[in-house]
Amino acid sequence: MLLLSFYIGAKYEKRGRFMDRKIIIDVSKENEPVLQNLYHALKSVFGTAVCVENSNMRSFPRLDLYLLERRATVDNTPISLTVREFDTLAYLTAHPGWVFSKEQIYEKIWKEIPEDVDNAVMCLISSLRRKLEKDTDMQYIHTVWGLGYKFEITPEK
Repeated sequence: MLLLSFYIGAKYEKRGRFMDRKIIIDVSKENEPVLQNLYHALKSVFGTAVCVENSNMRSFPRLDLYLLERRATVDNTPISLTVREFDTLAYLTAHPGWVFSKEQIYEKIWKEIPEDVDNAVMCLISSLRRKLEKDTDMQYIHTVWGLGYKFEITPEK
């Protein structure tokens, strides 16, 4: 099964419509071209808040994550990620918009009980941001002060 998810929010927030509502449509493998057409139609209406996902790939505006191959591309150009950077990106993109604490990220990525996590997680997120946002006008990972980090696609201002 392939999933197409999109978030109604950013563009229609001012009109009082739905905010950050995830809608998932299941499509069988043989209907993948239909899914791709639907993706492009929704993207033209809702802008950057559209994601196509299957068991191997998560595709966001200008960013593709290939889970089984453990690689990522920005604008179809491969980016070099460490094991921890890739795992962190996969973890955050699994639930766009969710806020994860430094302790949650540390436990998931390092697979250890968190002790002194602040510097380790901050350095990891900083490096990941630098690689993802190097040649784009997009911002993917946001700091939620006092809480942690979340994956949310926004154009940089």
